[in-house]
Amino acid sequence: MRFQHRPRIYCAGPYSGSGDPQVNTDTAIDWADKIVDLGGDPFIPHLSHYRHARHERPYQFWIDEDLRWLEVCDALSRFPGKSSGAENEIRVMRDTHHRPVFYDLEALKKWIVTWNLAAGLERDIWRLDMRGELSPRLNAIEESELAALRLHFNDLVKELEA
Repeated sequence: MRFQHRPRIYCAGPYSGSGDPQVNTDTAIDWADKIVDLGGDPFIPHLSHYRHARHERPYQFWIDEDLRWLEVCDALSRFPGKSSGAENEIRVMRDTHHRPVFYDLEALKKWIVTWNLAAGLERDIWRLDMRGELSPRLNAIEESELAALRLHFNDLVKELEA
C-alpha cells in the first residue's frame, strides 16, 4: 500500500550559503516541528550539522546523502531564505522524483489532509478486497460502493500527484 505511513516531508532551506549554519539549523528544526503539527514526518537534512561536528566528512558526502533522502520522501517543504542547495533539492524532487514541492505551510496542510484521506480509502479498499474481517462500518458496503471508493481514491491520488 502506498499510503501506509504518515507523509514524509523533506525540509529544504538555507544551511551554509546564507547566514549562520547553527541559526539555519535551528530554523529548520522549528519548521519541521510545524510539519509534525500538520501530521507529517519531517526529514531535516540540517541535522548533519551536529553529525559533522562529531565526525567530519567532505561537503559532497552530505550533499549526496541528502539527495538519497529525497528518494524516500513524499514531498518537499521549502522554508524561506536564499539557498542554492535547496533550489537544487527542489529541482531533483520535481524533475527526478516527480513529487510535490511546497513553499507555504497552508498548501502543505491541504496536501497532508488529502494524503490522509487517500490513506484511509486505501486501507478500506484493501480490507474490502481481502474479504476478511471487515470493520463494522465497512460490512454493509456493496460492490458498487467499493467501485465508488476506488474512483474517489484514484481522484485523490491524482490530486496528490498534481
